[in-house]
Amino acid sequence: MRLILNRIAEFQFVKKMFDECNRHKEKYGFRNKLEHTERVYLLANRLLKYEEADKGVVLTATIFHDVGYLYSHKEHTKYSAEICKQYLQDNNYNTDFIKKVVDIIANHGNKELLFNPNTSMEQILLIEADCLDESGALSILRDTLSEGSSSEKSYKKTYERLCERSIMKNPDSFNCVTETAKNIWLEKQELYMGFIDNLKKDLIGFDSLLLEDSKL
Repeated sequence: MRLILNRIAEFQFVKKMFDECNRHKEKYGFRNKLEHTERVYLLANRLLKYEEADKGVVLTATIFHDVGYLYSHKEHTKYSAEICKQYLQDNNYNTDFIKKVVDIIANHGNKELLFNPNTSMEQILLIEADCLDESGALSILRDTLSEGSSSEKSYKKTYERLCERSIMKNPDSFNCVTETAKNIWLEKQELYMGFIDNLKKDLIGFDSLLLEDSKL
């Protein structure tokens, strides 16, 4: 119960910081770091159901991992770690727990750590959960909403934008090492590919078909 209450208090602290500051706002109004944090938290929980790691460390790190964007985009990992460390110290968390959480927050931007045999599972799961966000269905939604705000919008332009994503050009390039993350990515990949295939059937082929029919 205490762990649950800790998570609630941690999230409320981070939410208050985001609510009181506008510097983290994204270019597009439908994107914001607090909602990203919520989604990464959900993904981290999915990973933790099957991967062995210190759940408390992973979830606390997830809640604080991007709060540093309030101060810097380029150095957000550094500021996120500092904010988290101060909060945990002020609330009398265990010293060893604080070190583990702060370390994985400070390093979550380094994707190469996924392939280092000395990297902790807690670090791996935070990086994987972070990377899995805005992929699959959510990636489609993001690009569709983004394209909808352009001056020359159309279904076909949105389709072309979706086809430019790396998931189409290099579908096996996603960085993940745990079997759970690989399975989640495969689900997202299959959904994306299926959507593009159906969209192509609805939008593409008019010119060639017209030319073919004209020869009849």
